[in-house]
Amino acid sequence: MNTSGSTDCSPSSARWVLLLLALLTFFSFGYRTLSTSSIWMHLASGRVIAQDGRPQQDPFAFTTDATRPWINSNWLYDWGVFKTWSSTGASGVVILHALLGLLAFVLALRTTRLPLSHPACAASLLLGGWLIAPVFQSNPLLPALFFMGLFLYVLTHHGGANRAWLILIPAQILWTQMHGTFMVGPVLTALFVLQAWMAQRRSESGAHAFRPLATLAVTLLVVTMLNPYGLGLHRYVLGTLTNPQLGVLIEWISPFQSEFAAAWPRHASTLALILVAGGFIFIRDRLPLAIALCAVAGAFLIVSSPRYAALSGLLVTPFVALSLAGLSRVLLQSFEEQPALAQRLGRVTFGILVAVGLFTVFFLASNRYFVVTGSASSFGSGVCTEMLPTAACERILSKPGFPDRIINLAMDGGYLAWQLPGRKVFTDPRVSVYGSQYYQGLARALLGQPESWSNLVQRWQPGAILLNGSWPGAGAALRRLADDKEWALVYFDGISSLLVRRLSENQALMDDVESRQAGLADLETARRNMATSSSALRVPALSPRLMGAGAAYLALGRVVEGKAVYDVLMPNAARYTTGWLNLGLCELQLRHTDLAIQAFQIASAQRPDAPLTWLWLGKAYELAGRPSEASAAIHKATVLNPGIAETFAQNLGTSTNQP
Repeated sequence: MNTSGSTDCSPSSARWVLLLLALLTFFSFGYRTLSTSSIWMHLASGRVIAQDGRPQQDPFAFTTDATRPWINSNWLYDWGVFKTWSSTGASGVVILHALLGLLAFVLALRTTRLPLSHPACAASLLLGGWLIAPVFQSNPLLPALFFMGLFLYVLTHHGGANRAWLILIPAQILWTQMHGTFMVGPVLTALFVLQAWMAQRRSESGAHAFRPLATLAVTLLVVTMLNPYGLGLHRYVLGTLTNPQLGVLIEWISPFQSEFAAAWPRHASTLALILVAGGFIFIRDRLPLAIALCAVAGAFLIVSSPRYAALSGLLVTPFVALSLAGLSRVLLQSFEEQPALAQRLGRVTFGILVAVGLFTVFFLASNRYFVVTGSASSFGSGVCTEMLPTAACERILSKPGFPDRIINLAMDGGYLAWQLPGRKVFTDPRVSVYGSQYYQGLARALLGQPESWSNLVQRWQPGAILLNGSWPGAGAALRRLADDKEWALVYFDGISSLLVRRLSENQALMDDVESRQAGLADLETARRNMATSSSALRVPALSPRLMGAGAAYLALGRVVEGKAVYDVLMPNAARYTTGWLNLGLCELQLRHTDLAIQAFQIASAQRPDAPLTWLWLGKAYELAGRPSEASAAIHKATVLNPGIAETFAQNLGTSTNQP
């Protein structure tokens, strides 16, 4: 296949500048503060492995079966990330993962045999960054992506040669200990076996690689058995793929990402699909079969679910580069008789790519990407402590005599295991250990479903409950528990709400005014910082503390405090649809009808398929004496969901008559 860069009319130095900009841009997507809950469980597990060896049973939760073996498919990654953290802290962990992601995509691009300086490589790298951005977090998938890129590169350039064996066998062994995608290694090799077989049938060059590649594929499959769990690991991975109970996502971009209006960066996947389809038109030479099949698989994953964004991005990126190179070749050939026009087109294309790269770096470094997409991260290499019960652990959970059994949500479990290693947790983000029904049952119990709550209390006899304000149901659960005379709220800082049983042994905790005031002081500090920290160059990161506090205050009926929170939050989180709805509810209860209407209008415009927003807008119109507009809004909600509209009308006495 002719993949030379001869069709590119850009100066050599300019091409290298563009490549360096694309590399910097891609790295910038991963250079973000740690905000996901899973990293803390990996650190806690890595510490246990480093100190005591790999545990046979779960050492973290008091709710898991002590006799059931724990298959930790990430055990080597856990050990490695703990060692990295111990040596370099959060900065080293963030930078390492960003580099692994970048290396994975660079290696994948080398399968095209295009020079890396070709503008098509820079353009596909820019697009790949946007594709992987939603899930470009520090987690074991990034080492897995690196191994995928390494496999693609080695198989393309070395086939079944001895060098490939020397590289891929150790890589496969390491991959098997780090992530459940390890079977992708033999699968990728099988694709190259198929490619070599097709070449053999056509008597083309490379046909001699068929037998060595087939032997390598079988060997790679065999060495996946070199893990502490043997075939048990394979059964576990297969179970995670086929068991619907393990399909739940604890978080994608962040726990409250679903409460934000859909943002324009999501269209990167649509562009990738168009370019993959275009490759079958613009690539005039014979398609590289393995790369083409990877692109088809990646396109399928893009359509299937956003949870596969990283994997699909890596698989389609080489083919996207070939597609763009093919398109540029077609365009240049059409301008053969107009060289000046071809050069002008090349300069315009180069300028557009540079502008996209510079815009992307600014969009990331100024925090605008994270705010627009609803991510709790910000640009940098630290930790988003506002997502964590850090202060609650330091001020009250670590006190002697605090109840041993705490009901906690999954997003807090890993951090509690890391920060309080002597205390076992109720649950954590390990979906494969608990399953979706467990999390759903906990949510029902905390929200007051009688049978679920009764079973929870009777079985586990909890002495305390820790709620994370980033959970959408935290406000309602806090309101229910605060109204229950059995429980007392002893600490609140916006992100963490801590309640204990009203027992004599907990009296000191209930009398701890100093800790309560410190939590409220943290909340007030966050509110002041949000009100004063905005600038033209860098916007403040989203504040999980304020988002949790606003929902909690509204649920507790403290609408003055809730409005004060949303008044400083919403100017910096304009796409936070739930925030606009909650601000409208605060204004409505304060009888600021016109302001409530404005907030509801923004929320309904951002999420026109949400019936509850239209119902509240109709109620506000009704109170403002605008009956025709009220009727139209309620009609819209009734069309969207008649059941919700009817329940709303019964509870609030709003008319559901058609206009």
